[in-house]
Amino acid sequence: MEQKTKKTTAIIVIIAIAIILILIIVLKPKLMDLIQITTDKSQTEQQGDITTPDITETTTTKPIIDEWTGVPPNQMPSAKFNPGENIEVIYTDAGFAPQTLTVKTGKVVTFKNLSSVKVWPASDEHPTHAVYPTTGGCLGSTFDACRSLAPNDSWSFKFDILGTWKYHDHLNPSKTGTIVVEK
Repeated sequence: MEQKTKKTTAIIVIIAIAIILILIIVLKPKLMDLIQITTDKSQTEQQGDITTPDITETTTTKPIIDEWTGVPPNQMPSAKFNPGENIEVIYTDAGFAPQTLTVKTGKVVTFKNLSSVKVWPASDEHPTHAVYPTTGGCLGSTFDACRSLAPNDSWSFKFDILGTWKYHDHLNPSKTGTIVVEK
């Protein structure tokens, strides 16, 4: 009887270890993602980059205006660029500008951070970044900077697949934009 109990206990321990290993393998990308976000937030807080706006001033006295475009974020225009132009999406404290950008297939778009905080441009859906159909990158799609961009830093991506591609700031997923790729 005692030998049977030892065998049962050993089997239970082995199964528990196997379950823990499977969970680690399955959850590791999400844990690494969470660690990156937490690290970026704590570094930003230590540097004193986070400011808390006076809610009454922001919401009652005047509309929020994007400091780069001079337009409220919900009214930013879409944009079409001619071949050969430098194509940039600017990130400010108000978000991405323009919010919708139309480019020709094969064009390179540069995401430039002109805000006071870090930004991490990546394909939707958060947190997997798997909407843009080429796989790779650090989490899902190749349309992923795979790092945070400090203020005045930039990252470029070549859009070579036709379609409408939504993206977000991985560090602040409420900040979004759209790239439309045409022939």
